[in-house]
Amino acid sequence: MKTGAKIFIALIVILILTGAGFVIWMNYQFNQPYINSAGEQDFVVESGDGVNIVSARLEKQGIISDNFFFDTCIWLKRSEDKIKAGKYRLAPSMTPKEIVEILIGGEMAEDDRVTIPEGYNSREIAEEFALYHGKHTASDKAPEELAKEFEDKFLEEIKNISKYKKDYDFLSNIPKGNDLEGFLFPDTYKVFANSEPEAIVRKMLDNFQDKVGADMIKEAHKQDLNFYEIITLASIVEKEVRDEQEMKKVAGVYYNRLNTGMKLQSDVTITYITGKKDPQPTIKDTQIESPYNTYLNEGLPPGPVGNPGLMAISATIDPASHDYFFFLTTLDTGEAIFSKNLEEHNINKQKYLN
Repeated sequence: MKTGAKIFIALIVILILTGAGFVIWMNYQFNQPYINSAGEQDFVVESGDGVNIVSARLEKQGIISDNFFFDTCIWLKRSEDKIKAGKYRLAPSMTPKEIVEILIGGEMAEDDRVTIPEGYNSREIAEEFALYHGKHTASDKAPEELAKEFEDKFLEEIKNISKYKKDYDFLSNIPKGNDLEGFLFPDTYKVFANSEPEAIVRKMLDNFQDKVGADMIKEAHKQDLNFYEIITLASIVEKEVRDEQEMKKVAGVYYNRLNTGMKLQSDVTITYITGKKDPQPTIKDTQIESPYNTYLNEGLPPGPVGNPGLMAISATIDPASHDYFFFLTTLDTGEAIFSKNLEEHNINKQKYLN
């Protein structure tokens, strides 16, 4: 072999070995924390922040030692546009690779999550998101003022039915004048300080569509109620009992009443009117003139009294079949006690509620 060829081959070998060594060294750096003992701190990615801005801020806060390794790790993952806005809990004891995974995975700090319990009505939901907004939005205004503004905007947004009906078929039965009460699916949501009400509403409707699903919506048509009426009844069932089997039996009670023309006489429809936290309405409360008063009016109220979860919706679509027309929940355990007629019901009231 000629000397020139040998030199060329030697250079190729050196380049390969150098490249391999560089890759090994870079991989080592990706997996090296800046400081092993340092604790977590808040780190905020604003909407629109690019990789260079994020890495420079990480270095400035002392979370990484050199933004070069962070930028390189992002580039190798081809994730330049995948960093998600939000507030994170990061630490110098994390490796650049771990930090990249957190930021592109959207694993935000716990206080960037808002949990909406099953049964919350739209105003309670608005208050939860408004509380987050007021607490996390940078402004000269007081957090309370920011929260009130956001709450009002959220409640106004959910009245905008025509905007959402074209994108979500399951909203088609909502009567004119009603809002999205019943379809704001209860769950834990990742949110940002700059999230607008419309973005949150769409996220909740998307979640409803994903969790309830086309098959369950199709099953609902087997009942004599349309889908909006199913959700209305499910919102009542949701607030009456917590156990899945009891939900099915309670739904069965209400179907029996609807089918025979009896009033539903649901306490939760009264508390929806009064806004009281006490689940037991007074006699005076049951006499309030309102279309939502199921003590005075036959049939379902004009709309949901809260936002039911999956279990209550499923129970209402597929209720238990029985001949019960009454039920009560015990004061100590909340267990549901069912009766076939008013005489049995009165005996159970004396037994369990006194």
